[in-house]
Amino acid sequence: ASKALGRLNVQYDKADQKLIEIAQDKRRRETVRREALSTLVILKPQHARQAMLRIMFSDDTSPDLRRASVKVLSEIGDDATKHALIWALSTRYENVRKFQGNMKRKYKSSLSNFTADIKRFGINWADHPDYQMPSYDNWGELKPIPGLVRSEIAIALKKFGTDTEAVNSLVEALEKDERATVRKSAAWALGEIKGEIARKRLITALKKDKQGVVRQEAAVALGKIGGNEVVASLLDRLIKDKYETTRRNATIALREIETVESNRGLVNILRKGIGTFEEKQESRSVLDQVRISLKIGGTASTSDLLLKSLESEDEWVRWAVVDALGAIHTKKTVPSILNELKSESYIVRKRAVATLGNYKSRPTVEPLIEI
Repeated sequence: ASKALGRLNVQYDKADQKLIEIAQDKRRRETVRREALSTLVILKPQHARQAMLRIMFSDDTSPDLRRASVKVLSEIGDDATKHALIWALSTRYENVRKFQGNMKRKYKSSLSNFTADIKRFGINWADHPDYQMPSYDNWGELKPIPGLVRSEIAIALKKFGTDTEAVNSLVEALEKDERATVRKSAAWALGEIKGEIARKRLITALKKDKQGVVRQEAAVALGKIGGNEVVASLLDRLIKDKYETTRRNATIALREIETVESNRGLVNILRKGIGTFEEKQESRSVLDQVRISLKIGGTASTSDLLLKSLESEDEWVRWAVVDALGAIHTKKTVPSILNELKSESYIVRKRAVATLGNYKSRPTVEPLIEI
């Protein structure tokens, strides 16, 4: 029934209220509660805000359901939830002892200070008997906000755009959160928000984060933000990063920027040929993206760089160069491509023939007739 309501996507107060009740009911099966939350994500009723905040802060609710409640809050998009979301993201530790120690330092060993902060979020705990405001007798009772939930919060904060508090919270998560999945989500959100602060911190994450999944997301985010300032950092990771997906994403990001410097760097990578990173070559996955980038963003000056690569002994490199030259399509490259019709490599000759057919140039007619 919950799924059907979601597919109908019709606002109906009684149905919304029933779904909210199901989502909060700790005696129901988790699968049923999850379906109710998934439907609320679609319907996004404003009056679900309080219930979703209660679920998000519920220590005895599964991380999956708590994450789903954050998704609902994100879709509702109410500014009143901002401070609660920012606070939850700032907890940053999965390790229980680290979390408790961090809270103890933050609140100067005063549980009353901790409780006062929670009260400031304006959550109505009296509306449901299964949920009570967090209250602890000692620091050892505190439980961390799961990484699964913090990761979803980072994504949700994107809704607040360039809001200073939201951006600062995401920057802190990117730099300090214990879980790579949270840092990855923070990188994604900053890439969506854009701005100079996001650019600088993402460049740092691309260079210094120890986890490849974070660096790969930082590369994508920098491609969205763009600007000449990010080219050098992306090229550096394309050359040096041991994580293949980071190199691949850096290539795609450079495609979005298209400068002489980026194209020169891409040509240099193409020259490596197919092989292992450890052998100073590059994977087919990365090189295919390099080739696509050069075909899309290549210019006349890129053609000059590519022509020098026709001297390579690697047949795949020559094939890729001819392919890229054909896409860039400058007349001065025709003689060099014609020369590749004499290549000993079948795949290079075949690519040269296909490329020359696109030029519609008289000098190419006779050689093609002879073939």
